[in-house]
Amino acid sequence: MESELDRILADLYSRNKRLAEQLLEKQIISVEELEKLLGNEQIPLGQLLLDEKLILQYELKIALLEQQLNSKKLGEILVEQQAISLEQLTKVLHKQAWQIEKSKMSNISN
Repeated sequence: MESELDRILADLYSRNKRLAEQLLEKQIISVEELEKLLGNEQIPLGQLLLDEKLILQYELKIALLEQQLNSKKLGEILVEQQAISLEQLTKVLHKQAWQIEKSKMSNISN
């Protein structure tokens, strides 16, 4: 039995799909931009943090270099470096998880 949340999410997806078709038809947005917005590809954590203006490019580069050296997770490194708070990391990770769920729903609906 489909839960209320699943029905709402499916409805939202359907509405977004119709809107997306109109945006593409009128050439307001590219296919690549649309896929990114609809979550058909996972946006890396670092990019999400940059998009949210929570970190600067150089902070991301430093954290990625450290990640190569010690195999820690990027979010953990940025919190340790006090580039972001644990609360900010949690919010962005939830956003990233939501995009993954939208992508899964998209694959199931198609």
